[in-house]
Amino acid sequence: MLRLTIALTLGLFLRPAAGAAEDYIPGPDSERHEGVPKGTVTKYEWTSKIYPGTVRDYWIYVPAQYKPERPAATMVFQDGATFVNETGAFRTTIVFDNLIHKGDLPVIIGVFINPGVVQHAGPQTQGRFNRSYEYDAVGDRYPRFLMEEILPEVGKLYNLSPDPNDRAISGSSSGGNCSFNAAFSRPDAFRRVLSFIGGFTNLRGDHIYPSLVRKMETRPLRVFLQDGTADVNINSNYELKLALDHAGYDSKLVVGTEGHNSKHGSAILPDALRWLWRDYTKPIAKPKNGERHFLTTNVLDPDKDWESQNRPRWQGHGLQGGLRRRQRPDVWTRRPSLRLPERAQTDCGVVAGWQRIGARRRCPIERSGGELSRRNLFHGSLEQTRLVYRRERKQARRPRRDSFPQWRSVLARPFLSERDRYGWTVGLVIPD
Repeated sequence: MLRLTIALTLGLFLRPAAGAAEDYIPGPDSERHEGVPKGTVTKYEWTSKIYPGTVRDYWIYVPAQYKPERPAATMVFQDGATFVNETGAFRTTIVFDNLIHKGDLPVIIGVFINPGVVQHAGPQTQGRFNRSYEYDAVGDRYPRFLMEEILPEVGKLYNLSPDPNDRAISGSSSGGNCSFNAAFSRPDAFRRVLSFIGGFTNLRGDHIYPSLVRKMETRPLRVFLQDGTADVNINSNYELKLALDHAGYDSKLVVGTEGHNSKHGSAILPDALRWLWRDYTKPIAKPKNGERHFLTTNVLDPDKDWESQNRPRWQGHGLQGGLRRRQRPDVWTRRPSLRLPERAQTDCGVVAGWQRIGARRRCPIERSGGELSRRNLFHGSLEQTRLVYRRERKQARRPRRDSFPQWRSVLARPFLSERDRYGWTVGLVIPD
C-alpha cells in the first residue's frame, strides 16, 4: 500500500502539465554540413540622419553563389545581432547557406541591422535605446531609413535587385511589427514579410493594422506570421491573420505552444523561408477577391491603377519677366468599380470625391462628413466617373514623429511624403 501511495504521488507531480510547451529543436537545415559553401559576414557601423543622433551596427551576409553581374535578392532582419549569430537561436546565415545551396532560395544578400542607440552625453550617463521608437511606430519613417540610408550603402558594395518582389523583411517581437509596417506602408520596397512573435498591440499604434488591412486598398504582399499560445500577444496575431484572410492576402499563421521567445520560430525558420520565397520568379499579386474587403471589391476597379493628372501651370511674371512655371498639387484619378453602391458613408478630411471625365470642375465631398451620393455631385452614369484624390500643399508635410497621420476620408493616403511618390493608397471609413 505504501508503494502504491508513493507511485501515485510521484505520478501526480511528475506528469506533464496540460498544454505544456512542446520541445522545439532546430532541424538539419540549421546545422553546418560538409560540402555546403559558406557565405561571408561583414560588420559595419552607421550614423543615421533620419533618426538623428543614433548609431547602430549592421552586418551584411553574402552567399558564396553571389555573382556581381547578376542582381541579388535582399532580405532585411531587424535586431540583426540576434539573427546573424551562428551560435544563437535562429542561425540565419547557416540556414541561408543550406537553402541557397539546395536551390530552395534564390541568391539572397542578408542585411542584419540593430536598432539605433543615442550616444550617452557623458561618462555618468547611459545611452538611450531607440528600438521602440523605430520598431513600434506606425508610418513610413523606418522603411524610409532602410531605403534611403542602409540599402543604398549596401548597394554600393553589391548588386542588389531594385524589384520589390526581390526584397523581404523580417523581425521578432517588435521587429515583427516593424517588418509588417515597412511592407504595408512601402509595398514599392518590400513584398515579403516574416514576423516572429509580433505584438500588434497598442505600444505606439500597431494595434491599428488589422483595421487598416480591412479598410485600406490591398497591397501586393505575402505575409508569414508565427506566435505561441503562451504569448500574451497571440490574440493580436489571430486578429491580423483574420483581417488578411478577409482581404484575400497570401498569408500564413503558424501557432506553437511557446511564449514570447525564439524557440518555436527558430525551429521553423527554414520552412518559413521556403514558404515566403516559393515561386520566386513569379511576382506577388495584389489581392482582388477578398470576401470582406469592401473597398477593393466594391469601390475600386481591381484591374485599373491610379493615373496621374498633374499638369504644369503657367502664371504671372517672374522677377526677370515672362511666365513662370508652378507645379499644381498632385491629382490622381482611378476608375471605380461598377459594383459601387449608390451611397456610401464618409467622413472627409481631405479634398476628394468624384470627377466627371472631361469636366473642368471637380466636385469635392462634404468635409463635415455624412452621406456621399453620386447623384448629388453630378448628373451622369457611373461609367463617366473617376475617383479623385487631390493633395493640397499643406497636406504634403510629413506626419508627426512616430504617430499615425489622422487623415480620414473616402480616399486617403496615410503614408504620404513629398518624395515617396510610389503610388496611392485608398481608404474608406466604414464601421468595423
